[in-house]
Amino acid sequence: MRWTPTFAMISLRSEEFERIPNCCSTFHPSMNLRHFLFVCFAGLLLLTGGCSSFYGPHGFGQLVLVVCKVAPVQTADAQQRANRYFTKVAHHQKPRPRGRYVALQTLDPIPKQKEKYLKDQATAQEKAASEGNPLGSEWVDPSQLHCIMVFDVVTQEPVGPSCYVVATLPKIGDVNTYESVPAEFIASSAE
Repeated sequence: MRWTPTFAMISLRSEEFERIPNCCSTFHPSMNLRHFLFVCFAGLLLLTGGCSSFYGPHGFGQLVLVVCKVAPVQTADAQQRANRYFTKVAHHQKPRPRGRYVALQTLDPIPKQKEKYLKDQATAQEKAASEGNPLGSEWVDPSQLHCIMVFDVVTQEPVGPSCYVVATLPKIGDVNTYESVPAEFIASSAE
């Protein structure tokens, strides 16, 4: 055995290498190819099957219909709701969130956000008609829309300048993905 600054070099014949137990490597020369392929396939299934961000009209999860720039009044309202929630958590009146990010309802969409929704709805209608399908049930009347914002639990600030327009609000405690950020829904306007 010869030592170099970063690792040890071992000069062994192939028969001796086969007898050395290898606990650190995931692929051992004696590992069956079938097992290796199974591990790779299972990993791919977990990657694609466990990500809710691959589903929905825009690929942001089942709930999100449109992502809009948030209006200042919506940000102020959401910040007040988030501050109330974080205060209740600090006083042990509410349980701590399970993850780093939380989602909460803010004011319903403003007219500009509804316009964007209607444009996206028309695009979805054209696409569905060209494929011979009806428009999905997730596209509801604009009066039924709600906005959700995502907050960072550590900084207690909004994660980004986005408002996620949804047709139905998730249940309290549900975790959904908003632009690759998994967030637990913690508050609606009813609270």
